[in-house]
Amino acid sequence: MSNIITADYNGTQVFFQDDAYLNATAIAKHFNKLPNEWLRLESTQEYIDLLCKKLNTGKSRILKTTRGVNGGTWLHRRLAVPFARWLNVEFAIWCDEEIEKILIGQKQQLALPASTVDERTGLREAVNVLVAKRKLTHSEVYGFIHQRFNVEKIEQLTAEQILQAIEYVQKLTIGVEITLPSPEKKYTFEFTEYELQKLAWLWFAFKRGVGTFQHIHKAFEALGSNLSPQIYGQAYEYLSVLRSSNQILNRITEEFEADPMTSWRVLTHLREFNPKAVKIDF
Repeated sequence: MSNIITADYNGTQVFFQDDAYLNATAIAKHFNKLPNEWLRLESTQEYIDLLCKKLNTGKSRILKTTRGVNGGTWLHRRLAVPFARWLNVEFAIWCDEEIEKILIGQKQQLALPASTVDERTGLREAVNVLVAKRKLTHSEVYGFIHQRFNVEKIEQLTAEQILQAIEYVQKLTIGVEITLPSPEKKYTFEFTEYELQKLAWLWFAFKRGVGTFQHIHKAFEALGSNLSPQIYGQAYEYLSVLRSSNQILNRITEEFEADPMTSWRVLTHLREFNPKAVKIDF
């Protein structure tokens, strides 16, 4: 969960998350407005749609609702500034500056090593021993450590993790524990032709469902329905699943041909599907 950052705007508390999301509900009260009034504007809807396409993400990723303390509508930084401008121009300038401070702070924090060079000396020595004994490369060993501790650089390890990493490398050296990246498992199954047809039709039904949700989403949003976010999620957040399942089914049905007189007519839909499409027909 993101941490809450509290800033002061002319004596009013403004809440941000540490990833620069703005609590729109809280600050809107200060200006006697509601976030939904801005969200229902046609210009806002158009902006959100284009932003989602630009970021290749779903609406729920840039517009979040939480409950409890500091609950309400939280806006992604790319939405926060235009929303702030709608509230008040002076506040928008202040909000833009605060978001910049948060982002600069993030970059500075990421740039700081979590451990010192001296603290990492023991780990380097342990790695050298493992490389010599097991005939591995340094990059392979550091790759094991990155995977084990879910980091991209050794510098990201804390002093405590350095000690754990040394112990881990020592175990690798004496053969107590060898953790190599496991290749992705592959499975073999047998399907009847009928079963393959049903899988293809299942994909087609899924595709039609996505297209239907895309078609009705704006209508539900215009009505102010509380189902609108769920409909949006069904319409856009499973596109990657639709695309990947299309590739899988094309591969396992490649020996069959589309036949308009049999259930294999579904292959026409399967093979004519455009994996780059965002708007899905139904």
